[in-house]
Amino acid sequence: MHKNLFMSLFLNGFVVILFKSIVIMDELKKSATYETIMDRNGDGCKFLFILTKYFRMTNYMWMFCEGFYLHKLIAAAFAEQKSLLMFYIIGWGKFHTLNLL
Repeated sequence: MHKNLFMSLFLNGFVVILFKSIVIMDELKKSATYETIMDRNGDGCKFLFILTKYFRMTNYMWMFCEGFYLHKLIAAAFAEQKSLLMFYIIGWGKFHTLNLL
């Protein structure tokens, strides 16, 4: 589970840096005659923006999964551990993508 949290943090950082360096920096250079990347490639910019929101939400969901898993370990210290599939579905799944739309 820790690997998924760190992967989510890494991917979020990478996509945010990519978005800001491509889209935001290009918008700052905007002038009357300069056509920005938003003007040329609106769909690609929207997709990159959606990825930034998705990976930010996966960060929060994986932090929630980590906390919930630790709570389960403490609350039921001697119980048999079950599959972690539920955490993978919550962490990377489509439950939180409804907020993006």
